[in-house]
Amino acid sequence: MAEDLIRRRKKRGYTIIDNQPINDSNLKYEDIGLLVYVLSKPDDWVIYKKELISSHQNGRESVAGILKRLEAQGYLQIISHRSTKGRFAYNEYVFTDVAWNFEDEPEEPLSDQQFNREREAVNGKPYTGNR
Repeated sequence: MAEDLIRRRKKRGYTIIDNQPINDSNLKYEDIGLLVYVLSKPDDWVIYKKELISSHQNGRESVAGILKRLEAQGYLQIISHRSTKGRFAYNEYVFTDVAWNFEDEPEEPLSDQQFNREREAVNGKPYTGNR
């Protein structure tokens, strides 16, 4: 007998993420759980490693291992910031739901004309060049 999935109609807060990390066999279930937890937070939510450790039933080493695996698979970039005196200041955590090679060079910034063309294409209006 096949097991059926029961899906409830979403009436309040929910998170939409790409299926890639969920189906990534290189991630453990706990890796996916932490990633989904972080991605479910608002854009202005500040990530503190201590909060990740204390919020659920994972210890310091467990969370460190999860972050290391997410970083290795391209779902996390950790950027260390230093003070003007060169001392460690804080880490910035950049999470994504699509694996990314953070070592790739960033794209060149768009010119104003390219930016307007991109923006208008997103809005569904063709770019005519005379607006």
